[in-house]
Amino acid sequence: MANGRLKEEKIFENVWVQPAAGDAGGSVGAAYLGYYDYLKQKKNGKNENRFQYTFLGPQFNNFEIESFCRRNKLAYHSVKGKKAETVANLLKEDYVIGLFQGRMEFGPRALGNRSIIANAKSAEMQSKINLKIKYRESFRPFAPAVLEEEAAKYFDLDGKSPYMLFCARVNETLCNNFDVEEALNCNNDDMIAVSKLPRSDISAVTHVDFSARVQTVSKKIIKIFMK
Repeated sequence: MANGRLKEEKIFENVWVQPAAGDAGGSVGAAYLGYYDYLKQKKNGKNENRFQYTFLGPQFNNFEIESFCRRNKLAYHSVKGKKAETVANLLKEDYVIGLFQGRMEFGPRALGNRSIIANAKSAEMQSKINLKIKYRESFRPFAPAVLEEEAAKYFDLDGKSPYMLFCARVNETLCNNFDVEEALNCNNDDMIAVSKLPRSDISAVTHVDFSARVQTVSKKIIKIFMK
C-alpha cells in the first residue's frame, strides 16, 4: 500500500521497487557490488530497468513432472497444445487452477509460474479459495493479473506493476454500492458473509476498501509463459 501511495502522490517521476526487496534481495546487491566494484565494470549511464522479469529459480520439464505424479499416485491429465485456451475455458467455468510452469519466481510474489488462479468475477471465489485451499482469513482478497494495455479499464493505476508490488483503487465505474465502514467494523465471523458480497464486477480481487494489489502482464512475459 505504501508503494501505491508513493505512485499516487507523484512525488517522483517514476517509482521502481526491486521485486525481492527483502533479505533475498541482498543477493542482487552483492552481485552488483561484485560486478561494479570487484570486476570494475562501468555503468552505462542510462536510466533503464534491466531487471526485466523475476523467473530466475529452478524449473522442471514435463518428464520430471509426470514422473513425480506417477510416483506419488497423483491423478493428472496431460494437455497437448492449446494450454492457454484450456486454462481460459476452465476459469470461465469457475474451476480453481494451480499453475506450475517454467522457472520459479524470485521474490515474495507468485507471478504466474507458481500460482493459484481463478475467476476474478465470481463473488464466491474469494471465500472459497481462502477457506478450502489457502486456509486463511476469509476476508483476504486475491491479486489481479491484467494485461498492461487493459489495466486502465479496471484500476486507477499510473504506470506498470509487473511484480505485484503496488496497490491501486478499482475503477469506480466497476464498484457496487458497499458500506466500507460497516464491513470494516464487522467481527471476524461476519467477514465470511462480507467477503461474498459483490463489491465490484471483479469481486474476488477487490478488497473491502476497493483496493487491489495489481500485476500488469506484458506481451513479452506472455511469450515467455507460452514457450
